[in-house]
Amino acid sequence: MRKILKINKITEGRDLMFDDINFKNGNIVYDDFQIDTKLPLEKQADNLKEDMFQVRFLNKYTIDIGWYPCTDINGKFIIYLIKEYNWEEPLYKESCRSIEELKQHLIKCVNIVETQLNI
Repeated sequence: MRKILKINKITEGRDLMFDDINFKNGNIVYDDFQIDTKLPLEKQADNLKEDMFQVRFLNKYTIDIGWYPCTDINGKFIIYLIKEYNWEEPLYKESCRSIEELKQHLIKCVNIVETQLNI
């Protein structure tokens, strides 16, 4: 008997963003990124949250993505790369308003971690 999987548009859009990123030794520890890449952000204010996505590498590095201020359509994504839980001095911090830019910053963060860990 075959299982039929139902995929909603939000999951479908989210998968497109992260599917082609190789996190290598990273573990996704939090994923509440519910943005549909096919809809304008203005129509998704309820999904624009401070805690959206987090990847941890060997309990040494953390990549964190959120929207600030929460649910404010005039806000922006902020991505942090944190070393050894030192949130006061991130290794990398950038902001943007588009999914495409966010993805570019995410890839940059993964590359920085790879270099730091010699992966």
